[in-house]
Amino acid sequence: EAVCKIKRFEIPTNWLVYSGHDFGSANPAALFFAQVKLPLPPGAPPYMRLNDLVCFKEYLPGGMSVPSHVNNFREIVAPWLAVNKEWHPAKSVGGNLTTEDDSRRLFGLHGWNITAPAITRVNAQIERVIGLMELNKVYCFDDNVHWLEELMICLWEIDNEGKPTDKVKGESKYHLSACARGLLSELPPETVTGQNKYAS
Repeated sequence: EAVCKIKRFEIPTNWLVYSGHDFGSANPAALFFAQVKLPLPPGAPPYMRLNDLVCFKEYLPGGMSVPSHVNNFREIVAPWLAVNKEWHPAKSVGGNLTTEDDSRRLFGLHGWNITAPAITRVNAQIERVIGLMELNKVYCFDDNVHWLEELMICLWEIDNEGKPTDKVKGESKYHLSACARGLLSELPPETVTGQNKYAS
């Protein structure tokens, strides 16, 4: 938290943007990440590295239509669209592999293409995110208070002997964390190096 919870700065429009999504009529959610390029902009922590990821926007709107969501997404990425009208995220990932194709298709019809995560098991997704976080590769602006709260209170269920299980307690209520694990587990492993390792 002392390193990766950071003050907001202006994300350069030449940084790649990724979005993670969690579907649902009542509790849809999204997280937007940008991939660090050098040199760092003013206000960015000086220790950030090439290809680190910055969560710059959380999205928890409540019930809305898909066109309204897509319009809101475009507002979030408006600086990039102002530079290039044909711009689109480098990758948008979300939903369950088998049961939410219709949701992804509907967003695509309105101009926001979302793919299913390649890794579908929740615990495997979590392991990938933990690997990135342990190496301080994922940063979050401190005004994204809802995702930060999820990260602080998310715990493993405890069994009858007081030992942690491999099941997240109340996993279905962590909508922003679902966005993060779906997207971040899609990116190359945290041990892979190379300037464009996240580019698709």
